[in-house]
Formats: sequence, structure tokens, C-alpha cells
Amino acid sequence: MWVCNSPACTDRVLFAKNYLEDFKDGKLPSIPCIPMSSVDAIQLLSKLNGHGPSAKEFGDLWQEGGLEYYGVNYNVGPSPPGISLHISSHADLRDTQIHNVIGTIPGRITDEVVIVGNHRDAWGPGAGDPGSGSAALNEVVRSFGVALQQGWRPERTIIFASFEGEEFLQVGSLLWVTKHLEWIKSTAVAYLNVVVAASGGHFHAKASPLLYSTILSATDLVLSPNQTSAGQTVRDVWGGNITPAGSGDANRFVHLSTVSTLDFGFTPSLGEPVFPYHTGFDNFEWMDKIGDPGWNYHVTSAKMWSLMTANLVEPGVLNMNVTDYALAFQGWLEELKDHDLMSPKVDLTIMIDAIQRLLAAASRFDGFADSLRNSHCTKSTSWARDRRGSAINGVNKVYIAFERQFYYDGGINGHDDWHHVVFTPSAWHNTPLPMPGLWKSLSLQDWEIAQVRHSLANIYK
Repeated sequence: MWVCNSPACTDRVLFAKNYLEDFKDGKLPSIPCIPMSSVDAIQLLSKLNGHGPSAKEFGDLWQEGGLEYYGVNYNVGPSPPGISLHISSHADLRDTQIHNVIGTIPGRITDEVVIVGNHRDAWGPGAGDPGSGSAALNEVVRSFGVALQQGWRPERTIIFASFEGEEFLQVGSLLWVTKHLEWIKSTAVAYLNVVVAASGGHFHAKASPLLYSTILSATDLVLSPNQTSAGQTVRDVWGGNITPAGSGDANRFVHLSTVSTLDFGFTPSLGEPVFPYHTGFDNFEWMDKIGDPGWNYHVTSAKMWSLMTANLVEPGVLNMNVTDYALAFQGWLEELKDHDLMSPKVDLTIMIDAIQRLLAAASRFDGFADSLRNSHCTKSTSWARDRRGSAINGVNKVYIAFERQFYYDGGINGHDDWHHVVFTPSAWHNTPLPMPGLWKSLSLQDWEIAQVRHSLANIYK
């Protein structure tokens, strides 16, 4: 446990306390979300038969219930007169302490830090969310511990973090990042996050473009548990689609300190058993029999997480790529065009030109970084070694600082805690929009604000 008395910490603690007070006072949404068995569902849904429109009137996506055999017609109500449903919920609401568990492996370079983390609090048993991620994290920690005992030492410092309070506003990571904010801004290379390591066979990845190469290289090296032909890697099966950064505790690193983050894991694909997310059915029995029989996806996630961490802590020159960021911007603009959101009323010429300049500058910079990666100092003089070391240090500082250039002090879309102009907070199971301010204003056809958002995004080019 730690205590932070700075004004920033105090404000965030009060905010979290007020949030919990609102919860207890019934000011938050009060409609319960409670899982039930099909036996109970049949009893409730069949009472609606003949009352209100049929789900068949709303399209094919409403026809997947599967209870027609048991006499359920899937009418949507309203319910017939004289029938009411009484639900009694006994939730245990109480004030309690939360604890973050932090472990550190000091590196040779102390001012470049890679943070690897997961949250361990759950709604219910939490075998998938977050138990699968916590199990994978424990294995990653164990593997690095074995290497450390055998004399290995990382080039950069590694911090392992098990956060608590994620399900309540990411309170654990919020307060930890707030306490160490200036240090994180100056030293953090990346935050590598996993929420659900295993709950199905579909791989997903969310990341800053600076870390695309880290994900792609790891998924190229690890065999997929669900191979359709011999020798397929995770990337072979997955395909390589990476969505914008965010998810769980990664949101706090993205938006409070604009640190490059990635989040990944395995979730159900179409046709696989449903993941009982945030319910009492997300338990060991479900995971062992349905979610990940044999625990192969757990092992695969741990392998990739270790490789991603090593990819960032081992090389002298950071394995990051600014060119990928420029290419991502080009792709995001194409998405706006594909959704027919571009308008002559908003002149995006400045942004398009800025992206082109970024692409040219990034290509030159990444080329210089590659030359340092591929060169070895053959001269024995300390001057030559120091000069190369100084060049590598300078390149790494640029890679670390690049993401910070997207920090906007005023907050995005009126949110005081959203400071990254490119990304918006998200969960592991959804795909956020890139450049959210610009996308939102174009969607609403608010041309004046869109022009402001366009200009804002270019302040940090």
C-alpha cells in the first residue's frame, strides 16, 4: 500500500469515492444484468408469447435464440396484464482497501522502463476476466525470474504490475499512474496489457502503431493452438489486423501519460461457445471444459507476452517504428472516406500534408535506427563506442517521446482524463474509433468543430 498526498492524487481519490457513493445511493443505472439458466429463461420468455411484435419482424440477427423447441415464440412484449416479476438482489457493497502488487527487475538502463500488467479483481469467479490474464502474467514473471536466477539481466528495467480495482473505474492503475506520472512520462517505453488471455480461439490485438512490429514478430514465432494446417503461427491464423490502443488498465497509461500500449488475448470467434463475461458462470469449470480445454491458449498467451516483453527490453535500439504510425494515419483517413464522412466543408489538406511529411521523416529516422541496429562498433577507442552509444540513446529517447506528442492538456470531448488526441478509452471486447474528436464531429456534420479537431490533431505533428 502507498499514500499519495499530492493535489492530483487527492482529486482522483475523491472522484473515485464519489463514484462509489453514487453507486450506493442508486444514482447509477439500476437495471440489473443477471445471468440465468435456459430453464428460467423459458419460463419468463414463454409468458410473452403472443404479446407484442415477434422478433422475426426485426431481421435475421434476432433469430438466434434457440428456444423455439421449448415453445418460446420470441415476442418482445409488453407483458400481459396481471403478471409481474420480482427480483431480489443481495449485493455486498462495502468500502475496502485495494492493493496493487508491483515487482521490478532492474535493467542496465534505469531510465527506460517496460511495464507489464493485468488486473486481478473480477465480477464473480473471473476465470477468463481477469483470471486467464493473471495466470499468464504469473507465468511470464516466473519465466523471467528463472532467467534472472541463471545470471541474465535485461537491458531495460521491467516492472510487473497486478492491479486491483479495474472493474471500478480502473482505480488501481489510475492512482498508481497518477502517483508516478512524471516518472512514467519520462521513462516508460510501453505498457503491455492483457485482460482476457483465453476464452476462445480468436486472437485480437489493440495497440499504438509504435508497437505493431512487437505484436507481429511475437505472433510470427508462436504456433497457433487452432491450426487449420500444420505449422501455422498465431499470425497465420489471425491475419494481422490491429485495432487502436486501449482496453482496461491500458486506458490509464494511454490517456494520463500518453504511453504506447498494447493489449491482446484470445476470445470466442463466430460459432464458438459464448464467453460468460462478467457472470458467475465465468469459473474454473467453464474454462476447463469449454473456454480453454487443455489450457493451450493460456500457454500461447504467456509465450507471446514473454516474447513481446523481451522484444522491448533486450535490444540496444528499441524495436519501435514511427513509419507504422504515419501509415496508420493514412489508413485512418481512408476509413473516413470509406464511411463517406469527408466533406468539402472541412479542409483536411493540412492534415494530409502533415501525414506525408511525417511519413518521409519517419522513414529517414527509422532507416537511421536500422543502421544502428545492424552496425557493430569495430573500433576499440572509447570515443567510438561512446559516440555510437550516444546515438542509440538519442534514437531511443525519440521513440519514447513520440507518443507523448499527442498529449492535449485540455482533454478530449470534454473529458478531463482523456488526453490522447488519437485514441479513445475502450474495453478489450470493442473496437474504438481512431482520432475520436474528428470522427465524432464529422459524423455529426459539425463542420466548425471538425475543423477545430483537425487543427488540434496537427498541433502535435
